[in-house]
Amino acid sequence: QENKGSISFKGNLINDLLPWEIQDQGILTVHQDLNIISSLNSGQNILLGNPPTKFMGMTNWKAGYPKAREALTRVSNSLHIEQPAENLSAAQSQLVILARALVQKPQVLILDEPTARLGLEETEQLFELLSILKQKKVTIIYISHRLEEIYRVCDRVTVLRDGQKIET
Repeated sequence: QENKGSISFKGNLINDLLPWEIQDQGILTVHQDLNIISSLNSGQNILLGNPPTKFMGMTNWKAGYPKAREALTRVSNSLHIEQPAENLSAAQSQLVILARALVQKPQVLILDEPTARLGLEETEQLFELLSILKQKKVTIIYISHRLEEIYRVCDRVTVLRDGQKIET
């Protein structure tokens, strides 16, 4: 079975682009896998996708902290940018990764099972954020097996089975 397809965004074909080139187009993905660097703090992990300016070859993390703080506040009331990532729970790490996508101001946000590691309170905060992003005309592709979430947050649903479209 082939894994082929094409993506057209704003009239441009974006196939064969490298991940950072896709991000430059405003398309960001929050994967189910937690890609956190434990030796960094939350703010640094948020800024990884778009690191702040460098001075004499060194990354100036603190220059990016205002952006990181704003993005993190949008996803969590309890996390702080200077929290060591090694001390984060799986749910907190998921929120940091979501903040990493938000700091880049996505036009399209792809969420793969975003609530899999979140508790009820964090899930509610995520849904509030999705509502705000929707009002700001951000396109959200929400991938989930949880039908109650799909019905709550989606305007249009496409069902896939074994990589084949069943119904939209």
